[in-house]
Amino acid sequence: MKKIKINNLLLKKKFLKTKPAFSLIELLVSIGIIVLISGLFLASYRTANKQAELTRSVSDLSSSYRKALNQTLGLSEFDGTVPEGGWGVHIDLNYDTTKYYVFADRDNNGQFDDGEANQEAGGEIINTPRNIDIDSIVINGTNVSYLDVIYIPPYPTIILYSPDITGEITEAEITMLNSETGNTRAVEVNFLGLVDMLD
Repeated sequence: MKKIKINNLLLKKKFLKTKPAFSLIELLVSIGIIVLISGLFLASYRTANKQAELTRSVSDLSSSYRKALNQTLGLSEFDGTVPEGGWGVHIDLNYDTTKYYVFADRDNNGQFDDGEANQEAGGEIINTPRNIDIDSIVINGTNVSYLDVIYIPPYPTIILYSPDITGEITEAEITMLNSETGNTRAVEVNFLGLVDMLD
């Protein structure tokens, strides 16, 4: 009987020994570090996502200028006829800072008129994403609120028009703003028809 008791005591001591493991404090510290790193990652992700949205909006505006050029070169029709004045892009900050138009200059007057961006006839109205605005238009160093860039067939000839500017317009810079972050990006269009995205 003594032998059994001693063996039982030895077995109990062997199993009752503490084994290495995490304490509660170590576990809480580990969880806290994981939560902190996750929070930093999510904050960076959201900021990067907002910046990507601004970049995409500037890219869409650049693409609209190229689309108007391609429609002019391709003699695309508007309401069944090829517009004499070609195709263009219209921005009016006094009217709306969240829209711009791809239009057909069907009356060949070198500027946008109502009805020339009719979507059913071939025009296009582009709305910027939420929190993205067209912030400013700078022409030859002067802030303006109105800009038409028109591509006239067949070569095409490029016309930059703003009623706020007298004389020849050689380039225009359109700046877009993310109102949540305050970040801006710009598009530059010149009289040769070149379109550049600026940082």
